[in-house]
Amino acid sequence: METKYAPAAAPNTIVVFLPNWVGDVAMCTPALRELRHRYPAPCRIVGVGKPNLFNVLEGTPWLDETVAYDRRGKNADYHSTAVIARLRALQVDMAVLLASSLATAWVAWRSGARRRIGFPRNLRRWLLTDCVREPRSLWTKKPWPTIDQYLAVAAAAGCAVTSRSMDLTTTVKDEQAADRIWRDLALSGRRVVCVNNHSAAASSRWWPEDRLLALCRRVVEDPRNAILLLCGPREQDKTAGWTRQLDHPRIVSLAGQDMAIGTLKAVLRRGDLLVTTDSGPRHLAAALGTPVVVLQGPIDPQWSMNYHSSEIQLNKPVPCGPCGLETCPLADHPCMRGIEVEQVMRAAQRLLARAASGIRARGA
Repeated sequence: METKYAPAAAPNTIVVFLPNWVGDVAMCTPALRELRHRYPAPCRIVGVGKPNLFNVLEGTPWLDETVAYDRRGKNADYHSTAVIARLRALQVDMAVLLASSLATAWVAWRSGARRRIGFPRNLRRWLLTDCVREPRSLWTKKPWPTIDQYLAVAAAAGCAVTSRSMDLTTTVKDEQAADRIWRDLALSGRRVVCVNNHSAAASSRWWPEDRLLALCRRVVEDPRNAILLLCGPREQDKTAGWTRQLDHPRIVSLAGQDMAIGTLKAVLRRGDLLVTTDSGPRHLAAALGTPVVVLQGPIDPQWSMNYHSSEIQLNKPVPCGPCGLETCPLADHPCMRGIEVEQVMRAAQRLLARAASGIRARGA
């Protein structure tokens, strides 16, 4: 892929309004990389976004500094008025909006940025100087991978788009935290299959619990394998309950362990495989080069395509989907229940065999 735009005038300071979800921050890394390549030092690139999501990008070289922005948070320093004051002090030349809310466009406008580049969604066309077009069929949006959307914004900012590959890294601190988890949970010397059955965005993406438990039992039939059940702070009780039900020495969980995003990155980086719903850990693992089996549900897979060459997507076509709903209105949840345990097991075995042969690569 080699799409080139006319070069933009060299700015001194660029602010990038980052997406609001873990997976989306991972998917915006190709755009951040292109911005850094197009505008090297002494140009300053400043990331603006939720403070907890900066950890996703920790260790990467694309942002010179960050400004925390969370207009609904409790800390007034992160609200719009304080953020606008900080951005005005930076004398911003260009604002690149990867977030699509009206509020971020308003903050970018108030910042004094002479160029404000983004999608004209959510009634914000009048706040932008450069509007990026979206593919449409009459009045309907065509599915468009999120990575490509962010790259289109970067291209409008003057970048040459050369790669869709996501790219994250871990820090020494992250790896030390993962070392402790591997030691505490006796994972050393095993093939570690990480399993994530959560999604902060929607319960409609969860795989039925009976299928999850059956898969875990199948995986540990091979004595080389261990299961590590992933979870966030809000999911610890449910995940610990699954571990108790399974009651197996090689099935453990992150419940009660370090919950930092950096630790999760290091865990995923050293895992041999991730089996996951369409959620943030999927894209973190892909950006770190870990093989992934993703259980697709109500979301059209074209939206979340991440171009990871070591990923297998499984889905069950159903008459009602892909619906995009956060909660399934049907009792039997057909799109997720239609994904069979043996399907997932075959995909997992295929990727583990590839990894054993040394075939483990990032996306193209």
